Amino acid sequence: MRMDELGPADIVLFGCFRFDRRTGGLFRLDETSGAKQGVIGASALALRAQLTDSRGEMITKDEILPALRPARVG
Repeated sequence: MRMDELGPADIVLFGCFRFDRRTGGLFRLDETSGAKQGVIGASALALRAQLTDSRGEMITKDEILPALRPARVG
């Protein structure tokens, strides 16, 4: 399923990358060696998921920041 299709997707393809929402993995697709998992931080994965959910719609700073900040305890 591609990002431009309607509805949530467990696996989203964009450019030469595959984002797996179930595992939170980001993979670079390579014709010779297949998919290689990239190293990406939790905040970047949270942002990627939020951008995927928006399906191309504008997201405000106020919508993005909570996903990038860990919840405070206490």
